[in-house]
Amino acid sequence: SIFLVTLVSASAKSPPGNLNNMGLLLILASLPGVAAFLAYRGRDFLTYDLRAKKESFDFLVFLKWTCFSIGFVEFFAILWGSGLEAVAQVFGYSTQEAQEQLKFSFHWDMILYGVFIGPLMEEFVFRGVILRSLEKYGAGFAILMSAIFFGLIHGKIIQTPYAILMGILLGFVTLRYSIWMAVYIHIFNNGIAFATLYFQDQLGILQLVFFGLSACYIGFFQRKKVPDIWKLFHCDKKLLWRVFTTFPVILFFIISLFVMTLGIRKL
Repeated sequence: SIFLVTLVSASAKSPPGNLNNMGLLLILASLPGVAAFLAYRGRDFLTYDLRAKKESFDFLVFLKWTCFSIGFVEFFAILWGSGLEAVAQVFGYSTQEAQEQLKFSFHWDMILYGVFIGPLMEEFVFRGVILRSLEKYGAGFAILMSAIFFGLIHGKIIQTPYAILMGILLGFVTLRYSIWMAVYIHIFNNGIAFATLYFQDQLGILQLVFFGLSACYIGFFQRKKVPDIWKLFHCDKKLLWRVFTTFPVILFFIISLFVMTLGIRKL
């Protein structure tokens, strides 16, 4: 399913506005993989993954975590994107094609997939099936592994690092609140991304300022909780070593890295 999604995305050589029906193709390409994950998890997905809740949340809690997540990740994304391009140009390469790959169509089906169906399926798989299946090995291990695989399936060298970061934050709110908190944040984040691209610079600057200041404000007043949050990410190093040295994981990493290099071109 991952390769089908990558193939559909890579085959889109037309300008973003002309990619009609791309959303439907991506939905169809994603369904086999999502169905396989849900089948593997079985009844636990319905009885536990979708229902597990540690703390309740209201709109203000959602707004706080949304502003912090988007602001923090957006700031990191800008640093990563500009830094990567600067380093690439030193060696005679450019990541501009990778930047162009982040553009998408505003056709109704692409909006449906990108803002609603895509986030829902991704949260069901990564914060539902994967995170909850690995939870027995420790919260930190489950959050980290689900975030890494979440980032890698995006298949873009520009997007993968901050997708991993967003995956860590979504994993944390899933364990602290529920998977539905992660779903709502993910949908809101993607909706902001579509709106920013549509309105270009006008909304982009306002978005960066608003969410950036919100992240700083929330981070400052929640700083006393950082040590408690950091403890959550304790992982068994031997377990991590065993996972990252298994053949399927190594193969997945190699293929993912290869796909990510497709967005780099020689100047």
